[in-house]
Amino acid sequence: RPANFVDSNVDLSIRLGEISDPSLIIRRLGNAARFIYASPSYLTRHGEPQHPGELGRHDCILQSYMTQPGVWRLVSGKRSIEVNVHGRFATNNVSMTLKFAEQGHGVAVLSPPIARPSFDSGAVRQILSDWSLPPMPVHAVMTSRLVPARVRAFVDFLASRLTVI
Repeated sequence: RPANFVDSNVDLSIRLGEISDPSLIIRRLGNAARFIYASPSYLTRHGEPQHPGELGRHDCILQSYMTQPGVWRLVSGKRSIEVNVHGRFATNNVSMTLKFAEQGHGVAVLSPPIARPSFDSGAVRQILSDWSLPPMPVHAVMTSRLVPARVRAFVDFLASRLTVI
């Protein structure tokens, strides 16, 4: 869930997606690449989709921070397709999305740095590898321009490293 800066005494939050709260100070850090993943157990039970259009017949783990959680727009070179997806699970947290995917609850959209440990261990596999979703913006979010120097330095560091993750 988005941090409540006032109540939780938080200086900085990192958020994915577009942010429309005018009371926040927002700095775009970069973009997160996004691909499709599923666990081997899910794929054994439901089959592996061979085309993005088949995702509409699969359980997909929806993410509330996506602009349209039930519509996945995938691209491959100059080709593009929008797929209406559904699922029994919806999250607002990428860690939970990954856990649900690892446990075989459905197909998930994840960024490679988030999926990598589970991918390396074999807990999830990338599917439809020629296809991806458009990168999602990554933002540093603060309540004030007056932040401690260490927070400003950290945000500058992130911005220098996170062009596309």
